[in-house]
Amino acid sequence: EGFKLAPSDRLTDELKEKVGKLYISPYSPEQENILVVGPVPGKKYSEMVFPILSPNPANNSNLHFGKYQIYLGGNRGRGQ
Repeated sequence: EGFKLAPSDRLTDELKEKVGKLYISPYSPEQENILVVGPVPGKKYSEMVFPILSPNPANNSNLHFGKYQIYLGGNRGRGQ
């Protein structure tokens, strides 16, 4: 909980270049830690970078950092 896609105005030029022209969006406003990407041509995007913001523990003392799952669904277009 609390991890979400970074808005484009928070990305550095280097990170924008790594992300490329991928369309990345949260699955829903209630589940911002689930991302949907696509359509994705597999040969061009064999590796992808996702700009993720982590929650601020100063704002929520119940947060404990460790290993968290980030769910990702990809759409490779027709003929998957």
